[in-house]
Amino acid sequence: MGKLYLNDQLIIENNCPKLGTTVKKVTLTEGQSYRIRIDYSTGEPKPGAQDFGGMIRFGWVPPAGVVNPMMQKAVDLAEKSTVAVVVTRTYDSEGYVDRSDLELPNNQNQLIKEVAKANPNTIVVQMSGRPVQMDKWQSDVSSIIQAWFAGQEQGNAVARVLFGEVNPSGKLPVTFPVNEKLTPVSSIEQFPGVNGESDYSEGVFVGYKGYEKNKIKPAYPFGFGLSYTTFEYRDLKTVEDGKKVVLSLTLKNTGKRAGSEVVQVYTGKLPAIVETPLQQLAGFAKVKLEPGKQKLVEIELDSKALSYWDEKANKWVTPKGKVPIYVGASSQDVRLKERVKIK
Repeated sequence: MGKLYLNDQLIIENNCPKLGTTVKKVTLTEGQSYRIRIDYSTGEPKPGAQDFGGMIRFGWVPPAGVVNPMMQKAVDLAEKSTVAVVVTRTYDSEGYVDRSDLELPNNQNQLIKEVAKANPNTIVVQMSGRPVQMDKWQSDVSSIIQAWFAGQEQGNAVARVLFGEVNPSGKLPVTFPVNEKLTPVSSIEQFPGVNGESDYSEGVFVGYKGYEKNKIKPAYPFGFGLSYTTFEYRDLKTVEDGKKVVLSLTLKNTGKRAGSEVVQVYTGKLPAIVETPLQQLAGFAKVKLEPGKQKLVEIELDSKALSYWDEKANKWVTPKGKVPIYVGASSQDVRLKERVKIK
């Protein structure tokens, strides 16, 4: 429960049993001071429920087109700088309610747009434990670093990447949608759910597999990640040994910097009586190469990568027939293709 008072007048009373947002529009006069008071508590805890303590977040949104003084300082500095770096963040944690949107909080979208307007060489360092929608500013900035939550040395780690001391080689373990409407789980029943319950009706088409099935183009696909160098994939070969498949290919660093690449292998639709994904990750290997060097990469696929779970038989089943194999730098950056025959 939370109450917001402005000059001792109650303007917001939020009695939500879970985290939620209430907005109230007020008119303020320039140069005038106002008293703000917030009262909040968790109320009476339910028997047996864990009490995380009172949680409240207070913020304000200026009128359209207005840039607050603190943000204007950042814009003025960006205008005089060669490169501008904007660090953003979300409020994520385990143990309490999931967020119901993919927005950046606290006017950070406006901050990015205003800084990028002042300096076209703007880099966004995004710190979060989840995807955020970037469609409002993605095309305005020169680059984006997804830094996640890296702990006490995050500042030094990000600086080394920005200054080129370290060649980044990370790949996205999740899909970043264009916005929260363009996802495979866009119905209210699926997310955030109704009355505290979510309907996991997507079955095996979770994450990138759902994007493929529904032909939804993401902002950044599963497995995506850029580098300060480039890599060439060639000479894919496969060897089938019963239910096991071993792939080999040549990977070459064609750039001028040493770097690492994560070679990803995806299996295609299985020749099964049940519906299976158009693509699913079956194996991967991280390879570090000096400029101009190449290496033979071998990846063994487990039999489960070529199988499906039979609910009636309660076991993994490997169907016989041909299965497409895709090798590349992400789920949507396929460099080599092959087909294997499962006997």
